[in-house]
Amino acid sequence: ADLRNFVFEKFIKKNNETKENKEKQENKTSVVEIVKDEPEKNNFTGFIIKPLEDYYFSSKLKNILEGKQVHFSKRSLDYDRELVNRSMNIIKKGKINSNVFYEITDDDTLIIFGSGRMESQPYLRVDNQIYSKRNIKRVIIENGITNVSDNAFEGCEKLYFIKIPDTVVSIGKNSFRGCSSLEFIDIPNSVKTIGEYAFYDCGALKELNIPDSVTKIGCWAFAYCSQLKVINIPKDIEKLELCIFRGCCSLSKIILLAKYPPEILDENLLSLPNLYNECSLYIRYGKIDLFRENDKWNKFLNIIEDKSTKP
Repeated sequence: ADLRNFVFEKFIKKNNETKENKEKQENKTSVVEIVKDEPEKNNFTGFIIKPLEDYYFSSKLKNILEGKQVHFSKRSLDYDRELVNRSMNIIKKGKINSNVFYEITDDDTLIIFGSGRMESQPYLRVDNQIYSKRNIKRVIIENGITNVSDNAFEGCEKLYFIKIPDTVVSIGKNSFRGCSSLEFIDIPNSVKTIGEYAFYDCGALKELNIPDSVTKIGCWAFAYCSQLKVINIPKDIEKLELCIFRGCCSLSKIILLAKYPPEILDENLLSLPNLYNECSLYIRYGKIDLFRENDKWNKFLNIIEDKSTKP
């Protein structure tokens, strides 16, 4: 389909609507219109053509004024479609801590809102009854939340879709551990730290773009992401902790545009020797000698300079 003509025909209206209002909402005009696509760059350009008030958006689209031109990736666009035509009937409400609250919809979507830090909670309590987070399929974290807490979604095997706002600065340890249905996560460039075991055993995760804002990644953070093929390592990372890619048996491309090779604390960055022949390492232009002279980085057979970083 020609994405120049693609239009979001329906988007999510916030909760507490009557059935009559929902029927009217279905007939309203589009929220976003795509006016230009760049398939070679996998990017798209569009305009906000309706007010954003009372609508849920990903971090790519939040806080953008009506009529202002926006840019976002095809991947982000595809995942925004998950929310199209989805009703949001709130069936449970509760509190995580004094300033952070949640709502759960009848289609197992968890909405987290408020301000400040989330506290780690092994379960959600609704009307003095325990609601297991393992039933959650989608998570929307609204602007104002500043972290994804330790163990926040650990073991949520049904979770396949999450939106993190650009107010979040840290992703805690074990936060997505064992989320075996999670294929993609859009980490905003506000995040500075990723905790230990954060994405451990996310077996469906295929691609991960870590923004350059991240300066610290904990040990075992991506271990046993068995389908992970492409990962971008932030340019200001100074060291890679123990077992960070242990069991990542599908890696085919690592992008590392740092000025200097980060220290590798493990004896081997990749746990399988054959991966050094199959996985290509893309580095900053003019830095190839530094990597070839490094006893741990020079194990990569294919070290490729990214010409787009040429001065």
